[in-house]
Amino acid sequence: MGWDSSSLPPSVRRLMPASEPHSIAAQEQRRAVTEHKDEAEMHDQFETWLRYHAAEFPIPAVHSRMDRKSTIREGWPDFTVCWQGRVAFVEFKMPGNKPSAEQDAVAREIVQSGMTVAVCYSVAEAIAHTKRILGI
Repeated sequence: MGWDSSSLPPSVRRLMPASEPHSIAAQEQRRAVTEHKDEAEMHDQFETWLRYHAAEFPIPAVHSRMDRKSTIREGWPDFTVCWQGRVAFVEFKMPGNKPSAEQDAVAREIVQSGMTVAVCYSVAEAIAHTKRILGI
């Protein structure tokens, strides 16, 4: 039976290497990986919804990949969706997470230009926002 560090106070566990499975660093690393996968799943589901409607009417969209460094402007929303002269901007976040400073700055610029950016914590929220903005 292995040694369990979970009985140690957080101030001590925080100093332990991430290789110790019960260290705070290891827990934070696992949480970050899980959140990235969960956010990527939301992206995939939203893209599927956009493709599903392509048979009915085309919904052009730009989505930067999550598995590589983005080639679009830093802080740009995850999705830019266009239809009949309207544009919906969607930024996905896991519950409890907030946009970065760069994302806030870009969102302010978009809003100043007369458009809306939605920070969405679920696919349903993103779909509702997109339908409302695009009028579909």
